[in-house]
Amino acid sequence: PNRIQTGTPLDELWDEMVSITCGDCHLYSAGANNRYADFRSAGCTACHMQYSLDGRSRSRDRNVNKLEPADPDNIVAPERPHIEAHQIRNVAKLLDNGTVVRGISDEACVGCHQGSNRTVLQFWGIRLDQNKDLTNNFQYPLDPADNNGTFTNTANDQRLYPAAVNNNTFNGRDFEQYIVGEDYDADQRDDTPPDVHYEKGMGCIDCHGSRDLHGGTADDPTSGKIPSRQDQGTAITCKSCHGSETGYAETKPCTDYDGRDKACAVDRFDNPLRHVFKDANGDVFLVSRLTGNRHYVPQTLDTIVNNNRVNPLRPGEFIYSPNASYAMGRTDGNAQTGVGPQQADPIAAQQRQQLNFSHMDKLDCASCHASWTNNCIGCHLKNQYDVNPANYFFSNITGERTLLFQANADFVYQSPIMMYMGVNSHGKITQISPAEKTFYRYQDLNNNESAVLAFSNRLGNGNAPDINGKNTFPALSQNQMAPHSIRGAVTQQYEGAMTTRTTTSPTSTSTCSPRTSARTRATSSTRRSSCTCRPAAVRVCSCSTRTAARSTRWMTTTTARTATTSRRRISSIPTTSPTTSTAWSSSTASTTRAPFTRCWIRTTPTRSAASTRTTPRWPAPCPPRSSR
Repeated sequence: PNRIQTGTPLDELWDEMVSITCGDCHLYSAGANNRYADFRSAGCTACHMQYSLDGRSRSRDRNVNKLEPADPDNIVAPERPHIEAHQIRNVAKLLDNGTVVRGISDEACVGCHQGSNRTVLQFWGIRLDQNKDLTNNFQYPLDPADNNGTFTNTANDQRLYPAAVNNNTFNGRDFEQYIVGEDYDADQRDDTPPDVHYEKGMGCIDCHGSRDLHGGTADDPTSGKIPSRQDQGTAITCKSCHGSETGYAETKPCTDYDGRDKACAVDRFDNPLRHVFKDANGDVFLVSRLTGNRHYVPQTLDTIVNNNRVNPLRPGEFIYSPNASYAMGRTDGNAQTGVGPQQADPIAAQQRQQLNFSHMDKLDCASCHASWTNNCIGCHLKNQYDVNPANYFFSNITGERTLLFQANADFVYQSPIMMYMGVNSHGKITQISPAEKTFYRYQDLNNNESAVLAFSNRLGNGNAPDINGKNTFPALSQNQMAPHSIRGAVTQQYEGAMTTRTTTSPTSTSTCSPRTSARTRATSSTRRSSCTCRPAAVRVCSCSTRTAARSTRWMTTTTARTATTSRRRISSIPTTSPTTSTAWSSSTASTTRAPFTRCWIRTTPTRSAASTRTTPRWPAPCPPRSSR
C-alpha cells in the first residue's frame, strides 16, 4: 500500500515524468535548447564547448549566423543556438602570445545546476522564489516586510538579465523569481549572500574537477565507480585545500598544469589537485582553473592556533582568529589545539576539558559556515497528454516521440529562514533540507484528471498515513544539500560574511589588479570608499562610498566598441545617515557578454521594478575604474 506498484502503467508514467522533469540536465540528453540560459550541447561538449547564455555565436566564423536566435527567450524553428566560440575549454591557459584563455565558466554549469538548491545561483548569492512569494508579500514563515526588512529582485542584475541582450527570462523564469538580496531582520545585511569563494574570484571548476565530473580517470583504482549518492561521488572536501583543525592540507608530489613539479594538495581519494600546491615556505596557493589567477589558501589550523602566521599576499594580515579558535579549537588546555568553546561556569568548563571537547569532532564545515539554504517544501508536478499531431514531445530516455508533456511544476513554498541539522552519510552533523516531497497528478487522453498522489519517503506513508501503525503524518524527506553559501564572520554587508580591508593613502586611487584579489582605500573619516575586485578576467567589484552628508546616485554607460565612458548624475539625495551609500547603474553595449560588476547599496531608497514597496538595490553594477 501507498507505493507505486512496479510494472504498472502508473510506474511507467512516473518514470516518464521524472525523465521530463529531470532528464534535460543529464549529459546523455542535449536538453530543450529553447530558452535563455538553457542552451547547450550533449556529452563532453556540454561543458567543454560552452554555449552563450543567449545562444548566439561570438566566434569570428563568418559562416555562422550571429543574429539567431532572434528572441533568446523563445527560439523558433528553424533557428538554432550556437557555441560561444570554436574553442574547447577546460582549465585556464596562458598562450605563447600572452593571451589568457579562460577555463570552463560558471555559465556552463548554471543551465543544469538549477535543480534542488539552485547550486550555482546560491554560489552567486541568488535565491529562487518560484512562486514570487516576496513580490506578493506572502513569504512563509517570515516576510522581510514583517520586520521592516527589504528584498531586491534581479531586474538590474547583469549576470542574469544583461541590458545588451534584453532577455526577459533566465532558464524560464523572470526577474521576480530570482532574489539577489534579502534582509529579514532589518539590520541592513543581506541574509542570502554569495559564497566567499565566488566573491574572491573563483569558479565552479576551481573545486569540482574531472574526478567529480567524470568519475575519475583511466587506470585509477578510485575511478569508474557508479555512486548511489552525490556525496559518494564528490572527491573534493574543505580540508583538501584548507587542511583540518589538527594539520595542514596533505600534499603529494605531482606535475601541475604547466608541467612543473609541485607538492600538490590531494582530494579525499588521495588524488593530486594539480592547481593547489604548497610552496617552500609552507604556504598553500590555488591557481584558478577559471582565470589562471593565484589565490592564497588560509589553513584552518592557522586560524585556530596563534602562531603569528600572515597572509603572504597581504603582509600584516594575520590568519589567527580568536573566534575561530573558540569555535573550532579543543578544550584540552593545550595552546597548540586552540582555545575551544570555553564555559563561564567552572563546573561546565571542567567537564568540557575532561571530555577533550571540540565542535569539529561531530560537525562538518558546512554545518556552521553555510550561511543559508533555500528550503524547497514540496513539489507539485502534473503530466498531461496531447495528441495534437502538430505538437511534438520527445522522451529524454529513449529519444522517441511521446504524447506526454509537463503541464505543471510548482513548489508548495520556498524559504531561506529555516535551518535543519542532521547526520550525513559520513557520520557528521551537517545542514540538511527537506526535499523530494512530491505531489503528482496526471491528465489522461480523455481529459480526466487523476487524484493527487503524494510521495514522502521510503516507508511509503504517502496518501494514507496512520494506517497499520504508520505515522499520523507522512514524512518529509530530509537530505544533505551540500550548500554553496560558505561564509566566515558577519560583516557590515553580509550575514556570515568574511572580508578584509586594508587602508592606503587618503589621496590614492582605487585599483584592481589581476594578481590582487582585494584592494581597498579610505579617503577621510567622513567619506570612505572601498573596492573589492575579482580578477580581471572575470572582474567583479564590490564598491561602497559612505558619506555623512549626502548620497549621490550615478548612471554610468560604457560602450565596449569605442571604449568610451559617460557618467551623469541622476539624483542627489540629502541624508543625515552616516551609512548612506553611493549607488551606480550601468548598461553595456557590446556583442560580448561583459563581466558583471556590482556595488553594495545600503540605505539609498530606490523603487524596485519588481517590488510594490521602496527597497534599497543591493547589488547594482559598478562604474568602470576610471569613473570612480
